[in-house]
Parts: sequence; structure tokens; C-alpha cells
Amino acid sequence: KNKVDWRTVPLQKVAADILGIEYKEIITDIDFTPGKRPIENKYVTLSEFSTFQAKFYNYPNGWQTIINYLNSVGYKVMVISKEETKLKNIINRTNEPIWKTMNNIYHSEFYMGVSSGPAWLSRSLRKPVVMISGFTSENAEFKSNIIRIINKEVCNSCFNDVNNGFDRGDWNYCPRHKNNAERQFECTRKIEPQYVIDRII
Repeated sequence: KNKVDWRTVPLQKVAADILGIEYKEIITDIDFTPGKRPIENKYVTLSEFSTFQAKFYNYPNGWQTIINYLNSVGYKVMVISKEETKLKNIINRTNEPIWKTMNNIYHSEFYMGVSSGPAWLSRSLRKPVVMISGFTSENAEFKSNIIRIINKEVCNSCFNDVNNGFDRGDWNYCPRHKNNAERQFECTRKIEPQYVIDRII
């Protein structure tokens, strides 16, 4: 139903093409009434998970390094993933009902994560989004109210490359370097935590 190859256009345009409407990047509205602030401290929200490994932030202990820094400068970090987390020094609000998750995001200073649903949800709640993604191109997601972290010095944007197939059933999908342990997932393995910190603080 797409007029053009879905890999070459923003994700929101994919939906517009299927619906047969003119594409314009928008911030969607959500039927949401804010509740009580969950904690008094200044905090950010984080979701580290997505649908397969290529979307993760694959730098060893990358999230933990960023969390430790944020704690050191006065921010609490609240993990709001559906999945359980092994991250330390965080406020664990995983696997909560969606209305609680939205409230947690709404009262945060900003949201951090990867190319996944919680980033879009945070944007709809008008929260600044810090997205780490090398798997998707900068054109794939939204462009407003986002700090996009990508390393263009290494392999990147395979999701939006028309020369690649896309195996939804392969958790370790990495079309260019799957059989090369030195380079597999280098798109985020080679984004150093300090680079992320420098962009967000």
C-alpha cells in the first residue's frame, strides 16, 4: 500500500501513504490527563529495550555510565520499560500500566531511549527525546523536539537501505556485519557514553 519504498521515507509518511493522506510531520495528541508528580526530585525517564538487538544501545555498560553521570549532577533516572531492567542506581518503574508510564514520562525533564514506541509516546506528551540509534537513519523518525545520537563514522542506517533485506524473525539482524563479530552492531557499539552526555547536558 506504500506509494514509495518504506525504507526511503520517514515512518510517519509510511502511515500517511497507507491512509492515502498528505504527509506532514505532526506531534500526535493523546487523551491523557496528568496525575500527581511521582517523585519530588528532578528526574529523566529511560527505556533501554526495543524489538531486536540492532535497535539497542550496544556500547558495553553505556546506559549505566550515563545513568551514573546523571545521578552525579542531580538527576534521578526512572526506568519505564515494559521489560525488567538490570540497570543500577535507578528508580524502577518497569511493567507498569500505560497510564502510570505516561504520567512518569510527563513529569520528567526528558526521555532517553532508542528507536522504539516509548520515544514516540514521549514525543506525544511533548517531552524532549534523546534517541540513540544507528540502525535507523536520521530521516526515519521525527525531527522536532529530539536530540538524535548517531555515529556516522561507522556503519549506520541499514534499516533504511533499500539494498538490505529485513528479517523480522532474526533477533541478531545486522545485514551488513552479522557474521563479523568485530563490526556487528557497531552503529551503536561505537557511540561512547561521553558523547551522549555531552549532547544532553
